[in-house]
Amino acid sequence: MGVGAVWPKIFSSDFPNRSVTVAADNDTTVLEPQGRFLGLPYDLRRPSLERFKARFWNPEDERVLTPMAFGWGYAINLHAASSRIMSMLGE
Repeated sequence: MGVGAVWPKIFSSDFPNRSVTVAADNDTTVLEPQGRFLGLPYDLRRPSLERFKARFWNPEDERVLTPMAFGWGYAINLHAASSRIMSMLGE
């Protein structure tokens, strides 16, 4: 499969937008990333404060690496990372 066959699939609207409920002050819904390119998630929608909070500080998500709020790659869920560091330190 060449690049020409993959390119239309990446930027088509066929990617499912699955919603994930995130516990927030106003109980908003944050959409999962738009798709994957070279195995990494991407999201090119306009960034929002709710999405940034859900990606960078989300007590409800146990993943340390979460999809970026905007762009390509992964973000660090600081709540999950700090919880794991504290448990390794025994506090």
